[in-house]
Amino acid sequence: MITKRASSLIEYTMIAAIASAVLIGMSTYIKRGTQGDVKDLTDSWISNKQETEITTGAVTSKTHTIDQLNYMKQDTFTGGATNLELQQTRLVEAESSVEDRKPFDTASFTPASAGNFTAPARSDDVDHSPHHDDRAPDIEQLLNENEIKLLEIEKADALTEIERIKNLPNDFKKRGEELINSSNHMHCDDDEDGYYECLDGKYSTQIEGQWLLTRAGDYQARIDYFIDELAKIDSEIAMLNSNNRLGAWQDMLIRWDNGISWLNSEITGFQARKVEREHLSWDYRWYPFTSNIIGQEIREMDNEIGLFSAEIEALKTKSDSIKAKIDGGTT
Repeated sequence: MITKRASSLIEYTMIAAIASAVLIGMSTYIKRGTQGDVKDLTDSWISNKQETEITTGAVTSKTHTIDQLNYMKQDTFTGGATNLELQQTRLVEAESSVEDRKPFDTASFTPASAGNFTAPARSDDVDHSPHHDDRAPDIEQLLNENEIKLLEIEKADALTEIERIKNLPNDFKKRGEELINSSNHMHCDDDEDGYYECLDGKYSTQIEGQWLLTRAGDYQARIDYFIDELAKIDSEIAMLNSNNRLGAWQDMLIRWDNGISWLNSEITGFQARKVEREHLSWDYRWYPFTSNIIGQEIREMDNEIGLFSAEIEALKTKSDSIKAKIDGGTT
């Protein structure tokens, strides 16, 4: 009897525990369900008070060259060797922007229409033009600074050349006069041994002296040319600093055209002297020292003609670049 009663109590206890667990679980479920309903009601009530903006747009990046100039740099070494190098300066502009930016109307958007969604049309009241106005002063400054850098290179090259040859006119003139004076005091007796060798020495000394006097004038003319170039370059830099790029470009074209004319005239003079020296070489063909001096002069003139021709091509390249900028409206 006692055993049966104990078993009944255990069963009742287990049933009560199960019932309690069920009630606790149900209360938690009901609580969470109620909270979800309250949240939905709250979201529904405040949805009309919220504003959502969805924007559509395309991000673009652009990189393009807005200025470019090629020029020849010439280095002259002791002994007459030269090096010509084509250099290029480029000014590159890069920009990144967002275009077609427009608020998206969320009121007309529903999940059902998401599959057929297309971007809204552009509005006429939105300015879609490239916004260069705020950046224009910076670009103008960069363009002017780039041109000034190129002119500074020209100026430095001119100063280097003047420094290299500044003493040559006086040195060549002095040495030429000494040689001519020496040849005038040389006397060769036709009844002595070595007569023709003496004449060879006399002629070669006289011809070399005359050549040095001529070269002294050439170098002085070149110094005067570069001094004039420096003054014009300073004027062009002043124009660029005052934002008168078109005026500076026009002055550059005039200066380079004058430079081409001067170089062509120098080449014409060298060619005429070369022909004269070739005839002279034939006249003195029996005098080895004199012929050797004349041959050196001819080779020197060929070298000068080549250098001046390269300078002309470099000036033409720079002129064509400036003309293209002016014709293209890059001012």
